[in-house]
Amino acid sequence: MSNRPDVLPPDIVAALKGLQDSVAPFPAEESAHILEKEFGRQASELFAKFASEPFASASIAQVHRATLADGTEVAVKIQRPKLDQIVETDIDILLQVASIIDKHVEFAKYMNPVHICEEFVRSLRKELDFLNEASHMERFAENFEGDERIRVPAVFRKLTSRRVLTTEYVKGFKAGDVEGIRAAGLDPAVVAERGTALLLKQIFDHGFFHADPHAGNILVMPDGRICFS
Repeated sequence: MSNRPDVLPPDIVAALKGLQDSVAPFPAEESAHILEKEFGRQASELFAKFASEPFASASIAQVHRATLADGTEVAVKIQRPKLDQIVETDIDILLQVASIIDKHVEFAKYMNPVHICEEFVRSLRKELDFLNEASHMERFAENFEGDERIRVPAVFRKLTSRRVLTTEYVKGFKAGDVEGIRAAGLDPAVVAERGTALLLKQIFDHGFFHADPHAGNILVMPDGRICFS
């Protein structure tokens, strides 16, 4: 909804954009604890360098920069503490509200709100397992193999679990950073056309597409390639 100024007023759109990558981060100690719990080793053992402060923090996870022993720069996405419990509580509330609407609101018989919520819940639970996301990224990369318009970050499986996803760190501009894109010598119109073509290729050619293409998940690289993260 943060991408829909045609539906919501500007102040609400601006507030929702904060959920993309500007949510208040959780403490560094929690990140370290989750890494140790997931891999049985401390961050200092897993990485040559690990930035305790995240460079992005969203509603489900936050992302830290790190460096592997061979010098490769990576992005480490760590799920928020106790997220499962929080989400399950929200799901219970959502399903109860849907059930009430189904019973007491006349137009609900045309919408089946309980079924809609159940479908949403299934998708949400899959999203909380970063192993699914890792598999999707690998399939995404295979689909676009050889396409020079796009960059898909590599996944590091040995540093990935249900609650942690480690990928190649990619530098670029947010898709909505028009000034930054222009400053890099790129034409925003060409970038927009390229991004649209790539999205349509996902839908109509691959039948497998990025389901959350907001500005926080799309980077424009200095060489003009688009990175869906």
